[in-house]
Formats: sequence, C-alpha cells, structure tokens
Amino acid sequence: MRTLMDKLPGIVYRCANDRNWTMQFLSKGCYELLGYHPEDLIQNKKVSYSSLIEKSDREYV
Repeated sequence: MRTLMDKLPGIVYRCANDRNWTMQFLSKGCYELLGYHPEDLIQNKKVSYSSLIEKSDREYV
C-alpha cells in the first residue's frame, strides 16, 4: 500500500482536524509539491501545514 501511495502524483495525506492541520501521514509527493519532506510536516516537526497556506486564506481553508 505504501509503495502505491508513494508513486501516485500529488499528495496522499491524513491529518488531524485542528487549526494546524497536524499531519499524521504524508506520501513522498509532498516534497515535489511543497518542498518539504513528509517527516518535516508529520506532527509539525519542522513546519505545520497551516503555515504553508496564505495567511489571508487560512480562516477560509
């Protein structure tokens, strides 16, 4: 299953329903789209997903 998800274009993810969109799982596609490795975003280790959303769009998203 992991191999399949890592080969899909785009991102496969699972996140918490909180203000930071705390990631619990991310496929490797996130590096190509976001410039961060999955382990950087999982549990907000280096950066939270919400911080990547344009500040003026965060409340809407």
